[in-house]
Amino acid sequence: MDENDRLCKKEQTGVRTGWNAPDPVWAMALALTACASPHQKLGNPGIMTGLYPPFWALYNTLPEPSVRRAAAPEAQTPAPRRRIITGAVAVPPELKDEDD
Repeated sequence: MDENDRLCKKEQTGVRTGWNAPDPVWAMALALTACASPHQKLGNPGIMTGLYPPFWALYNTLPEPSVRRAAAPEAQTPAPRRRIITGAVAVPPELKDEDD
């Protein structure tokens, strides 16, 4: 963090091996850990797209993320339902007794 209490990037010292997250929740936990201890490496960053697809675009623009949403498509209005009223009446046939 700099003097204004904002996150800032630092140069990497030394080579670290990557860590493969077993699921997206662990990948997000490592990303949050990297905020406190920079230069953590995730071996399978694509796993996050299953949980939250724009996560890396948001994360890589920290400390001032710019999230843009796509314009929502206009919903088509459904056709009005039709109701047909008739004067016909259905009369079921009489049932025969099985004993006859």
